[in-house]
Amino acid sequence: MSDRGGKLRRSTASISDPCKIRVRVIPVGQITRRDFYKYLSLISEYSILEAEQLLKSNNPHKSRLEKLLYRSGRIHINFVTESRESRAELEEFQYFRRTLGVLGVMDCEQCEDLERCHEEFFC
Repeated sequence: MSDRGGKLRRSTASISDPCKIRVRVIPVGQITRRDFYKYLSLISEYSILEAEQLLKSNNPHKSRLEKLLYRSGRIHINFVTESRESRAELEEFQYFRRTLGVLGVMDCEQCEDLERCHEEFFC
């Protein structure tokens, strides 16, 4: 907690943040705020992945991950919905602050033109 002007404010950082991969989740197309956060809640259930699950594949092409030395362990993902440009200068020294992925969430029933929504995500 920090003291600003006599008011205590809780810090959103945790001691485990440096071990997590940061992935930004953004709404794409016409999706209500309520539905977006409902889907975000479902996605967040997969914030810890077993490393061996990532190595398994039915694909005949070998995964680059198969060459990893560690076949056991976990990958922790920190799903975030905001960007923190104010702390961008720290990304060079604290890699857990760097966004390493972007995940778009859309409600296909609300999207009339999937191609337009696809382009919106990539722009």
